[in-house]
Amino acid sequence: MQRIWGFTLGGLGILIVAFVVVRSTFPCALPGILPGVNESCRLLEKKRAAASGIKSLHRVPTVTVTKIIKRRFVDRVFVTGALTARREVIADAQVRGLKIVEVLAKSGDIVKAGQVLAKLDQGQLNAALAQSDAGLRQTDAVISQTVSRIHQLKLQLKQQAADLKRSKALGTSVIPQANIDRQSTKLNIARSHLDVAREEQELAKANKAKAVADRSALMLRIKNTKVVAPTGGVISYSSAKLGAISGMSPVPLFTIVADMEVDLQARLAADKMAHLKKGMPASILVSGMPHPLEAHVRSISQMVDEKSHIGTVSIALPKGTSTRIGSFASGFITVRERDGFGIPVSAIQTDEDGETFVQLVEENTVKIKKIKVGVVNDNYVEVKEGLQKDDLVIMKASPFLLVGAAVRIKILDSTPEPDPETGQGAPGEQT
Repeated sequence: MQRIWGFTLGGLGILIVAFVVVRSTFPCALPGILPGVNESCRLLEKKRAAASGIKSLHRVPTVTVTKIIKRRFVDRVFVTGALTARREVIADAQVRGLKIVEVLAKSGDIVKAGQVLAKLDQGQLNAALAQSDAGLRQTDAVISQTVSRIHQLKLQLKQQAADLKRSKALGTSVIPQANIDRQSTKLNIARSHLDVAREEQELAKANKAKAVADRSALMLRIKNTKVVAPTGGVISYSSAKLGAISGMSPVPLFTIVADMEVDLQARLAADKMAHLKKGMPASILVSGMPHPLEAHVRSISQMVDEKSHIGTVSIALPKGTSTRIGSFASGFITVRERDGFGIPVSAIQTDEDGETFVQLVEENTVKIKKIKVGVVNDNYVEVKEGLQKDDLVIMKASPFLLVGAAVRIKILDSTPEPDPETGQGAPGEQT
């Protein structure tokens, strides 16, 4: 019996020791046993609950949202190509076989119509001109001689005709018939001499006319020893070299871009060309130039390649623009401008069917909505259908934000405006 009481008292001692240890370590594990502990436990539970709520709040992602904004959208077509002369004019030597003695212009020079670009050696032609002048003087002398001779022959013919008439009037009783016949023969011979003299005069005149024509040709050749610009413009190419012989090369001495009119020859797909019209404004940046040029569509090809379906559009650069023919250039043709509503491009997503959608936040929950978009300018895309003014669009769409997920929002305070100098800047695709 004493052993049983000993075991019982030992067990109670162990339970009391265990209770004290548990209560001191976990005071709220057995509420209501110790006085004053219940209030402390309630405060501790509140702190634990608050800490648990904060940790839970920290696990909810924060997203930046924005509303659609009204802005100016520009529908543009991107173009590239090479610069070509609208009209090229050749200035070449008109006289072959002469040495170039002066070169007065070079590639890149701006010239006026009639300006001398190069000179050829005139030595041979000047000698030929002097010889032609001498021949003309000789021909003039021959003509003077024939004129004098014709005058003399006319006088002789007149005298002989008078003598024959008088002899015939006196009759054969006074003048023998033989004398009359001799006078008649002399008259016929004088007439023949007069005819020959007149023919010689006509021949001398013909020779003079030929000499005058030859001299005119020589003068023209001498004039053409000066290579002149047929029109104003800029020299795009020159092959003229001192000492070279004219006419020995198939390449012309000078090639001129008439009136400094340069076009950008852009190749475009047929579906893009369908939206273009003559006169549409364009902004073209030429390689090597710091700023774009204001240009316009000059002509649109009526034919496209049957295989590639690509055609040519000529864009006129400002007259007088100093550029190098063949240079690369790129830019945009403005098709139309309109006011619309847009959102950042980063907010756009596309599904497997090619349909466009955005992620929205409604009551701190992620949702999606399909939209219809238009052109893109300055990293903003035009929204044609699908959004309301108060919709909160997530600026940076993410595939990790699932529909129905809880999020916290941060509303974007300001939206960047377009650059007033560059306009919309980014390329706009056809809608």
